[in-house]
Amino acid sequence: MRKIFLILFFISLIIFNCASNEEDNNNNILSSQDTQVIKDTIYIINKDTIFLGFDDYIKDSIYYMLRDSIYNMILNQVDDSVVAHIVLDSIFDSLYYIYSRKYENDLDSLYNIIYSNIYNDIYSNSASNYIDILAIRWHSSITSSFLSYYPNIYKYFPILRGIVNIVLENTANTYYIIKVEGYIGDYTENDIETIILNPGEIDTVNILPYIKPTALDSLNEGVNTNIYLKISVLNNDKEVPIFENSYETYLTSKNTFSWGLYDPSGNFIDLSNYIALWVTPNVDSIQTILHEAAEIYPIVGYQEVADTIPISESVYNQVKAIYEVLQRRGILYVDNITTYEGDQKIKFPQEVLETKNANCIEGVILFASILEAIGINPLIVLIPGHAFLGWVVEKNSTTSDFLETTLAWDGASFEYANNVGRDEYNQELLNGNFDTGESQIVDIKFIRENLEIYPIGLNKLNF
Repeated sequence: MRKIFLILFFISLIIFNCASNEEDNNNNILSSQDTQVIKDTIYIINKDTIFLGFDDYIKDSIYYMLRDSIYNMILNQVDDSVVAHIVLDSIFDSLYYIYSRKYENDLDSLYNIIYSNIYNDIYSNSASNYIDILAIRWHSSITSSFLSYYPNIYKYFPILRGIVNIVLENTANTYYIIKVEGYIGDYTENDIETIILNPGEIDTVNILPYIKPTALDSLNEGVNTNIYLKISVLNNDKEVPIFENSYETYLTSKNTFSWGLYDPSGNFIDLSNYIALWVTPNVDSIQTILHEAAEIYPIVGYQEVADTIPISESVYNQVKAIYEVLQRRGILYVDNITTYEGDQKIKFPQEVLETKNANCIEGVILFASILEAIGINPLIVLIPGHAFLGWVVEKNSTTSDFLETTLAWDGASFEYANNVGRDEYNQELLNGNFDTGESQIVDIKFIRENLEIYPIGLNKLNF
């Protein structure tokens, strides 16, 4: 009995210190002194009562004696019945764990088990009482290629800027350090956000993980997956989880392009400028095309070929050379009406060259990628149901020229395709479609420099 009273004495010190510390500093549940008292108590329990070779009957008797004594003592000494029951449950679970696991030769592990159990149980329950999760919102469908741009896409709608949005409230009279983390299955990194939530404060956390490049490459088809979310409280160099859950979502294939999305009020958000993601001048196959084009005409971008040749004429001849090289590739035109609403699968330039077929927007993107690779500013002209190519004729010029790229796949001459492109542009201009927004010109150079939308997989361009 002397041993049991000694044990109870040490455990009473734990509870007393916990209660005292909570009054002195509600944000630090257990001090270093608490930790040492716990370790001393564990050592006595371990050394003097549990592992002395008693048979199971005697062990069970000691356990129940401890349980009954501790139960009465804690309920009498701790004013907060919720905290009292948390401590009781933690100690009982720990004692039962000691009985069942046999840690005779590993006191350090035993210390860690008991200490972590008591600390986590007390603190997580305490934090759970004061940290309210007011709302959790998540995207049920995520456009994989757009993921890094969600904060910009939803800049006027904070609750949609991340793949998951969490609203937290601190109802305590002390601050809490909150760690929120989340990721999408095996497809993204783990995004970790840490905030200090002051007493009475409500704050919002957006989780936006980076998609893994290898994962994006593997997304040839869309997949049903899960968003994993974990919320923890940080205290005394410990991380105590207070909430974990997962949410179903759909991750689109890498070549799924969203022409637009709807905001919470039902208004359409035009995302046409993000077609610049598909303009990828850095792929290896483009260099092969440029080498072939250089055999027809010097490929120098906006630089002079000769003093007697205007820059605009040199640029015209370079676009013509590229047209003729691509024409020899045997690419087939696939008729497909572009509605500029919702999602559309659009092949990247590399895929067009491999599959040897392209619809109007895919052909334009291929040409635009090659022009950007040599420093010529490409324009993608979007008109109702169709798209064609434009380019700025000289560096920093306001004059543009145009090309109906689908004619390259029909064997038409460059001059004819150029005239058709000019006519299409002039007709849209005459109809006032550019003024109304029914048609638009996507200026790739402007988008790179001002909207910072770069080729997919890159954070910037270096030429």
